[in-house]
Amino acid sequence: MRFFREFVIFVFILLSLNFASADEEVLIIEKILIRGNNRTDTSIIRQHITIKEMEPLDEEKVEFSRLKLLSTGFFSDVFANIEKGSKKGYVLLVFNVKERGTLFIDELHLGLSSINSYWGGLSITDSNLLGKGYRLSSGVVYGEHFLTSRLRFINPAVLSSRHRLGFELLYNDVSERTIDEKSQNVIELLQYRRLSGTLIHGLKLDNYIYGYMYYSFEGVDAKFINKPEENPLNIREGRSYLSSLSIAISRDTRNDIFMPQKGLFTSISYEIANAVMFSDYEYAKLNLEVEYYLPAFSDHSFKIRLFGGSVQGNAPFFKKYFVGDYFYFVYGKTTLPRIWGVNTSDVVKYKSVAMMGELSYAVPSISVKDIVYKSFFYFTVAASHTASIEEFKREETVRPTEEIITPVSFDLGFKADTEYGIFKFSLAYLLDILIDRF
Repeated sequence: MRFFREFVIFVFILLSLNFASADEEVLIIEKILIRGNNRTDTSIIRQHITIKEMEPLDEEKVEFSRLKLLSTGFFSDVFANIEKGSKKGYVLLVFNVKERGTLFIDELHLGLSSINSYWGGLSITDSNLLGKGYRLSSGVVYGEHFLTSRLRFINPAVLSSRHRLGFELLYNDVSERTIDEKSQNVIELLQYRRLSGTLIHGLKLDNYIYGYMYYSFEGVDAKFINKPEENPLNIREGRSYLSSLSIAISRDTRNDIFMPQKGLFTSISYEIANAVMFSDYEYAKLNLEVEYYLPAFSDHSFKIRLFGGSVQGNAPFFKKYFVGDYFYFVYGKTTLPRIWGVNTSDVVKYKSVAMMGELSYAVPSISVKDIVYKSFFYFTVAASHTASIEEFKREETVRPTEEIITPVSFDLGFKADTEYGIFKFSLAYLLDILIDRF
């Protein structure tokens, strides 16, 4: 009897183990199917799916692929499910996509200042040209004393490879102006035209990391109208040429492009220009940027952003750091962010060193089916610092009027991703315009 009892227990344990192993059976992806895409080429979609056929089914990898598809901007929704395969233990992994419009307004510029009584323009982008994932962007902004236009094209996966190629053309025709502190009259300092062409090569190193190389060549025609005793603009009069080579590497683990709730974005870039590349300007420029996203209360998000940059050499003013690009609203500040390299305000402070620390809190807002996909309100506080190399080192030769600029600035705004484009309202920008103009 004892032997029989032990035999029954052994059989019971053996059956239990078999049932447990059956419950933990690994499912193999027999095939990956794409459904719902009427415009986007299936091969383009597959490039963003990181999990492969004949691999074990992994929920984390499936979710990562789903988020990668959403981050392309081609789809308003993506969900995945599994279906029964041709034999036991095999499944079909199905990605169901809902396509959205990919022709939209990605930048809208309207404003006025003390030296430009008006300006307006926009940039229109097709992020999925011909359904092949090509990104084409074209824009123009016209103001009282400037004209700027830009054209960009990117092929994100040349011949379905890890390489991406593209170019950018930029044209600026600008009258750089300021206001005389004593007479309060507008003074025209410089007239210049700038035509720039940039070739872009990117390489996907893994699912998170990209490397880039840029080569830029541009011609500049400049004429001083009221040349200052010291040339703060650092530009050659007449015709000159700039030739530069840049390398950059970035790592992006954000779970969403529009409003991330977790993840990290880091980027480092280095640009060099010298006579070997037939450049009339010789300089080196280094930029570092980090963005860290954390989930907050409910589905809110918190962002920490750090930026640092330095330029050494005789870089032209449009390659330096402009104070308006690194500040939000500060009472009494009269600088606005540049538009594609064009300064629209009366402040001509271009610096060699820039640092910025920023904290932002985002709260999701309304969504309207097939019209407003996502939207959120945000509040930002930032501490920024710009200076020349001499000011940064606090050398004795620095004049008292050339103080290092390190204020704390604020912004409150609303951002929406819609069928017609991405729109942003910034209270800081509005207040800057009102203060600068009136």
